[in-house]
Amino acid sequence: MVIINFLKSLVMPSRMAKYRYISILVSICIFILSSYLLAIPAKYYITNHIDEMVNEQNYLSLQAIENIPYEPDVNAVIEEIQSKECHAEYNEKNSFLLQCDNLALDEQGKGFYENEIVYVNDENITIKIRFVIDMFDPSTGGASYRPTEKFIYSEEAFPNIETTEYYLIVLWPGSIYYQAHPKGIGEKNIIHGKTNLSESFANASFKDIGFATIHFNKSGNSAGAYLVQQIKAGYIPNYTSSYSLLTFLFCVVFPLILVFLFWIFFRKTGKLKTFKEYYNIAALSSIIPTLITFVAIWFAPGIISNLYLFGFSAYYLFVLYRINNSANFV
Repeated sequence: MVIINFLKSLVMPSRMAKYRYISILVSICIFILSSYLLAIPAKYYITNHIDEMVNEQNYLSLQAIENIPYEPDVNAVIEEIQSKECHAEYNEKNSFLLQCDNLALDEQGKGFYENEIVYVNDENITIKIRFVIDMFDPSTGGASYRPTEKFIYSEEAFPNIETTEYYLIVLWPGSIYYQAHPKGIGEKNIIHGKTNLSESFANASFKDIGFATIHFNKSGNSAGAYLVQQIKAGYIPNYTSSYSLLTFLFCVVFPLILVFLFWIFFRKTGKLKTFKEYYNIAALSSIIPTLITFVAIWFAPGIISNLYLFGFSAYYLFVLYRINNSANFV
């Protein structure tokens, strides 16, 4: 019975008021724990649905890579790329770095290779995939190929966009970078099939996925399948990190702003007076919206922006109304 009463006091407005003087550190911990809790389902969802998202929704526009065909011209390019004998190795600095046994390096440890895979898909769209190997010593130098500078749309560099799609794959010492469509192409409103072309990209660290061009098997379809597998596997940690940042903003930063606004508006007319009181009540008010959202985002992670923000805001306002208008306030 004691436990039940305690739990009721955490969620019922009429009983929450007695916690308004608790240490503000407790409230901060509640918000941070909420942030971590809501981030948990994200990795599960993306891990179990990434294949479905790629196959049904063309997520990250990966179908162009996955559908690289088994054709003589394509296979010749793949075989040449594979001949560079690139593979990620665990080095003495406790990290995975790409090694290309058959790529010439200069005195600074730099090496560069570029080629292009070209094919026509089933919709009669020409697919051009620029493949770059950009080797350098991370401790002394930087990349020679920077997508933000070189993979930017212009009519000269990327002609015939009505019938052509451009993609980029870059192997750097520590990661594989993939970009669908050059930056700025979204402004041209080009539609292929049901897709409005716009830039999307992913950067997968070798420490998460490993890598070896030997798995290309000198064929386009094998190389495409392997590249998509590695990009998808490397995208999951990036997605999880981004989602964790999102939940932190929603669960920690947003409540702080909301508390400040409500404190400014209600401190002179309500029974709660100090910022600490408003913040502590906000922390308790976040418990129910957090639990409801936690269940919902196992099935749809994108719902957090609507469900949690609206649910927390509405419930917190309701709790403040009940407390500030309570006849039994002590």
